[in-house]
Amino acid sequence: MNHTKPPQTKPSQTHSNSSATSATTTAASAASSSPCGCGCHSRAATEGCCKLTCFERPKYFCGQLLSDADLTLEETYFREKNKLYHRTLDGFGVVCGLQMRCDCHCKGHITIGDGYAIDCCGNDLVVCEPRSFDVIGELRKKNWLVEMRGDQRNKHEHVQSSIDCEGETEDECIIKQCFYIGICYAEEPAEFVTPYTTECQPAPGPCQPTRILERVRFEVYDKVPVRPNPLEEIGKRIERCFKLFREGQFSRGLESLAPRILRVLTCEPGGDSPDTRVENPERHKEACCLFKELQAQFLHELRTCPDQYNCDLEHEVCRLHPPCREDLAGGPAPHEAFTRLFELIQKYVFSCVLAQLAFSCPEPPDPCCVLVGSVEIQNGCLRRVINFPRWYLWCFANFFEVLAYTLANDAACGKKEVLPPGKAREELPKPVTNGCCPGFEVDVCKFLSLFSTDNRAFQMAARASVDSIQAMYRALAEGFNFTRPGGIVPAVVRNLNLEKARDLAKTFGIDFRRLTTQEAGQHDVFGALADNRIHFSSDALVYDVEEKDDTVTRVNGVMGAPAFAVGNYTYTIISDLMDRHTRTEERLSRCESELAALKAKPKAPGQPEVPPAGPQR
Repeated sequence: MNHTKPPQTKPSQTHSNSSATSATTTAASAASSSPCGCGCHSRAATEGCCKLTCFERPKYFCGQLLSDADLTLEETYFREKNKLYHRTLDGFGVVCGLQMRCDCHCKGHITIGDGYAIDCCGNDLVVCEPRSFDVIGELRKKNWLVEMRGDQRNKHEHVQSSIDCEGETEDECIIKQCFYIGICYAEEPAEFVTPYTTECQPAPGPCQPTRILERVRFEVYDKVPVRPNPLEEIGKRIERCFKLFREGQFSRGLESLAPRILRVLTCEPGGDSPDTRVENPERHKEACCLFKELQAQFLHELRTCPDQYNCDLEHEVCRLHPPCREDLAGGPAPHEAFTRLFELIQKYVFSCVLAQLAFSCPEPPDPCCVLVGSVEIQNGCLRRVINFPRWYLWCFANFFEVLAYTLANDAACGKKEVLPPGKAREELPKPVTNGCCPGFEVDVCKFLSLFSTDNRAFQMAARASVDSIQAMYRALAEGFNFTRPGGIVPAVVRNLNLEKARDLAKTFGIDFRRLTTQEAGQHDVFGALADNRIHFSSDALVYDVEEKDDTVTRVNGVMGAPAFAVGNYTYTIISDLMDRHTRTEERLSRCESELAALKAKPKAPGQPEVPPAGPQR
């Protein structure tokens, strides 16, 4: 289990961090002493220490002698609660501002504008005024900068002293590097004073700070930091629960026993029904041995990694009866015995999965910095500042701004490798690294043609996402304006007689036409919204009817609920369920017919009675 380093200890956190540290130590020792090092329930449940603080606050009374510990405890109480609210209720990332630019007055520097962010520990990162950051100097300290040779640099600086590092010749190699900028929380003590001395301590003590300045620092990374993805974490927790089937002693044992169990239970294609009892004594003896071996393997797994969610599971497995009997008339059938055993195995795994979906408190990763952008270095010189990728904190206050940023920057800089159909990934040409963000391509003929047609064309394309969001809002407001006269919703027409529905549509001037096969399925959420809006004159309603009584059963692809067809995936699932339901009814009807025929058939002497049809307990 990977424990992250705790946040930097501050003077005001000495008391509160003690309980958190002891809790972390206890959890770590418990995990190390646990026999479940196999990645099963214990590891899945304990991984992810949240570093929560057990809160306590001071209580004052008249005549109390206050000490620095009392006042520090009060400050710690409010600071730690504020951080807890931030990291659990808000999240972390850039809230607003912190835009990076080139520093035109100091080459090799960038300017980070004022702004506000929250780091993953819940600390407030506030930049009150633009700050300059020496990127080249920091890269030299880390020994990450690949620079040109000194004679070439001197030649370039002599030719163009006003522009730093410009004028590379055509035969020079171009070395491009990409680095990422993060903003981190930092504290700075200030306003030092000499402590008051008493008669017992006549000598003056060392100066102590009376203020702690909450500041920020900037960090450079040679690789893009990985932001925790909740969906990936959920997937990992689910995978740990299924590790029982992938690796370990039980997995290896089940892999070797599975073909023999299938053969004994006659589950192969063309074999007998699994419900048929094994009448062959040799096969029955083999089934008994296989059951006992698999039961022993699973019991060993439960003793090694006890089930934390089914407290009596081991006892349930022990109580299972193997398909062993001296006569063939008693005891469980092999298929029944194995079914019960595998039900308990699935119960062991599925209980773990459902429990892992109850997520734990977020654990601050290390380092606790927020990514704000990247820089492109060419031949040791700062060439480009890119405000991508950056970690934004989505909230109601900045929702549309973050949405527009994400759409535009992911389209321009976050291009993914598209695999052509039938093309293996290893056959693709290696992508060319061109800095942090790919260069912007242009077709000069098309560019000039578009510019000549309308010099605002590029502007309109750049703000297309913003205009689309605004247009969507206006369309929703207009489409669902129930105060506008002369409109009806599709649900009004549903279940009406066809003639009456036509008369109603004619009264409102709405085109009322029969459903075609091309219009049978709704393909996206926007189409579903359009179908369920209020329809006015000159609009169209598409319907389908029940052939028996000419009743309108379906209007605009929606069956009763507006969210019936909000995408191909949902439509496919519902269609598949309907098909399965139809096939099940057909099989049930055939079985009832066959059963009725058996009951009507004269029975031979000594033949047992045929049980009546219907549900059995």
